[in-house]
Amino acid sequence: TAHRKEVEGILEWLTPINYGPLQSDIIRLRQPGTGQWFLDTDEYRIWASGNGRTLYCPGIPGAGKTMIASIVVDDILRICRDDPTLGIAFIFCNFQRNEQQTTEMLLCSLLKQLASLLPTPPKQLDELYQTHRKLGTRPSALELSELVQIVLGAFSRTFVIVDALDECQNSDLSRDRFLDAIFNMQASTGVNIFLTSRAIPEIEKVFCEERGAFKLEIVAQQDDLQKYILGRISEMPQFIRGEPALRDELVMEISSSLKGMFLLTKLQLDSLKETISIRDVRSSIICTSTSELGLYNSAYEVALQRIENQSPQMSDLAKRVILWITHSLRQLSETELRYALSVRPGSLPFDKDDLVQIDFISICAGLVVVDVNSSVIRLVHFTAHEFFKRVVASHFSQGHNILADACITYLSYKELEDEFSPDNASYQRWLQSNPLYKYAATEWGFHVLLSENQTLKTLSPTEEKALRFLRNQNLVESAGHTLMIHAPYSISDDYAQLTNAPERPSALHLAAYFVLEKLLSELFKDYAAQEINADGKTGISRLANMDQDVIKPGLVYRSQILEVTDQLGQTPLCWASLARREGTMRLLVALGASLETIDKRSRTPLMYATLGQGHDTIRLLVELGASLEAVDEFGFTPLMHAAFGGMYDTIRLLVELGASLEAADKIGFTPLIYAAFGRKHDTIRLLVELGASIDAPDAGGRTALHHAVLAGLEVLVQLLVDQGASVDANDKDGNTPIDLAVKTDKEAIVQLLTSSGPSVKTGDDNLK
Repeated sequence: TAHRKEVEGILEWLTPINYGPLQSDIIRLRQPGTGQWFLDTDEYRIWASGNGRTLYCPGIPGAGKTMIASIVVDDILRICRDDPTLGIAFIFCNFQRNEQQTTEMLLCSLLKQLASLLPTPPKQLDELYQTHRKLGTRPSALELSELVQIVLGAFSRTFVIVDALDECQNSDLSRDRFLDAIFNMQASTGVNIFLTSRAIPEIEKVFCEERGAFKLEIVAQQDDLQKYILGRISEMPQFIRGEPALRDELVMEISSSLKGMFLLTKLQLDSLKETISIRDVRSSIICTSTSELGLYNSAYEVALQRIENQSPQMSDLAKRVILWITHSLRQLSETELRYALSVRPGSLPFDKDDLVQIDFISICAGLVVVDVNSSVIRLVHFTAHEFFKRVVASHFSQGHNILADACITYLSYKELEDEFSPDNASYQRWLQSNPLYKYAATEWGFHVLLSENQTLKTLSPTEEKALRFLRNQNLVESAGHTLMIHAPYSISDDYAQLTNAPERPSALHLAAYFVLEKLLSELFKDYAAQEINADGKTGISRLANMDQDVIKPGLVYRSQILEVTDQLGQTPLCWASLARREGTMRLLVALGASLETIDKRSRTPLMYATLGQGHDTIRLLVELGASLEAVDEFGFTPLMHAAFGGMYDTIRLLVELGASLEAADKIGFTPLIYAAFGRKHDTIRLLVELGASIDAPDAGGRTALHHAVLAGLEVLVQLLVDQGASVDANDKDGNTPIDLAVKTDKEAIVQLLTSSGPSVKTGDDNLK
């Protein structure tokens, strides 16, 4: 009728956007039965049957949120068909439609959909149209909200479904204003609200904390994935469709390997449509289970476009967030990242007012998540990490240079230098108030090492900044202190208790630890010049004759340079061996560093390499001439440390390199006896296999079996006997293991030993 056409004209004037066709397109892709798990949940049933309720459904990208939203729309439409007093309106947000998703346009869409369900729209709608048509204006959000509430009054219950709320623009607060509007409607009319979104804290806070919404996470179900795959088999080439075994293999492999992501499943199936052989199919499936990166590219390209579509400042910040996440050498906490992003280049003082306050998840298009328990910030999926690492590289071609520069800048802040104290309690408070310091101190050198300037013979700007940092002993002291406590390769478990020692880590220690050979060369120049100046000679003329590729200090001061020690007595070579830095070790030894220099525990670099089970480092040190029989303050050789610690592979390596199986410490304990003390059963078997004497006595004549008996270790006693240990061996007092078992009332062990064959023989005439 003419009236109906007039109404349709008014509704079209409100907005030309129609989400109906999109709903049809989405639901058309649904495979029978998929999503039923969601409709069967208590949360959904309570929401669908109630009034004035909100159901918030977060999920990771690709989990099927839009499909679930479409299934909900379809289910509510089914209910509405049976009850015309019910109303429904739905919106599918899309970041590529920002101009269509202002607060006003979203409200226009709700008004259009709800009004179209009424036989006769309210007269206020016509009045609104006539007023603005005459003036050539558009209705305000307030006018639209009031009119929507009037329309809502015509329904007994109303459902509003909004998908991908995170994709609704909020740079002009459109999303926040729209949410305020629909929550006001809920308060006055009892509308039911259903929303999906990526898991974004600010959105979750609005719903769960402020509005008391139900929360139901959307996670792709294995059964749904399999139904989806089976439903698309008809799109596959005939050789797939017609081969049941291949079809079943395809279903199982894809559904189990794609970690519950519908998006990735879709992309995988799309790729299978292009295969031409069974081998192609299997290769594609195997590729999916090992590397999904290529299949995610298109999805992540879209996410990157969303980031690019923000303001330049927000877009740049988002890229820097992703740069730090993808290039950091360990996971960062959200607080650490805020400090990292707030570091300014140059020598500006650090001001906590500069801390970035923006929600990282929002500006990064939901591809960044913060783990609640650990506060670690990361990309939502490893494929996103790899993809954005490559993409960000195109925006920041020198990622590690950027992070190295930021770390060194942070370490060099004068305020931090002035506040540092090695006192443990003060240090811990200082570290807590400077959250980025631990990361910067333990990783800055690795970022320099990984930078794109290592092939240059001259120092890069980043390396020059690093050298200036290393030439400041106060800065080196605080950074070295932190590195020694928190380094990934522990420098010393006891360092924290030794903070009052006079010696501190030197610049050489730090450069050696991070394998910064160009900086080591520059530091050798510094040390050489200092020594020459101390002798009253001109350093410049002496240095001019030195090899500029690798500075070789003269014999007069070489040992002082290479053997400079920290407060534990550890040299740069010791640090390099702890960190398994083979290149630096070769350089230091070539320059004259001693392989046998000991620290305050009399431990050599080889001993620390053994304790760290750095097999390549052990091989190199032995190759360079390190002694396998050097002993520490307790008389332990490297093999004894390995035996006591049960380091199976390290023991085999040390013996292969020539370590003595029978070397004894000050009290005559051999590696096998230490393995017995450490209760390392597999180690004992290995040592015997390698040729160790199971009956080798200590200084008191006691064997490993004697010690096992005295300790009352029945299982160990049995093992040693099984390995051939003599129950008749006498110690210096003439006691056999059986004698000791009798004297110490270990009846079970006595029975075990006597059942092995020999009779009780004792040097004690009173024992019968």
